[in-house]
This record gives sequence, C-alpha cells and structure tokens, in this order.
Amino acid sequence: MLRLCCQHPPALEVMLNAYDHVPPAEGWVGDVPPELWEEHREFYTSAVHMAGQPRRLQHLARWAIRCHLGARCHSAVPRLALPPTLRRYLQLPIEGLIS
Repeated sequence: MLRLCCQHPPALEVMLNAYDHVPPAEGWVGDVPPELWEEHREFYTSAVHMAGQPRRLQHLARWAIRCHLGARCHSAVPRLALPPTLRRYLQLPIEGLIS
C-alpha cells in the first residue's frame, strides 16, 4: 500500500501515521521520482529518517485514542471537551513531516 501512496505525500503521510512504528522505507522509497523527492524533500527525508523507529510518545497517545474511538473517531473527537488545539491534534492533520 505504501508503494501506491508514495508519489502523493499527503496520502503517504496519512498511511505512515496509521502505524505505531514507521515501516521500513525500502519497500517504497525507490518508487518516488527524483523531482518529487526534491519538491517534498523535508517530508521524504523525515519519513526515511523515522523508518523502523517507534513514534514519539505524544503520537502514540494520539494513536491509542484514535484506535479506541475506531470508526467513531471523526465524529467523536470534535465533541470532546478539550481545548481546540488538542482536538486538532487528535484529528491528525496533514503536517508534511513524520516525527
């Protein structure tokens, strides 16, 4: 699946954020055209750098909450009694980086 998404950075970011560990890059990195890599260098570099690494504790907490909410995630998070910045973080916005 990562091979299918690797040429569209926002889709690849969504896919990589679905894991508690960033999957190895060997399976998809060779399919990224050089001009696309240059255009999104910061994103691809961060994804390769994090490959095989566990995610930060902050991301793992978000991941656990989203897993717990399951299919209700997108409707439940906006209704949580949380500060707007925390709700936005839980909604997993596209940031253009993997950290």
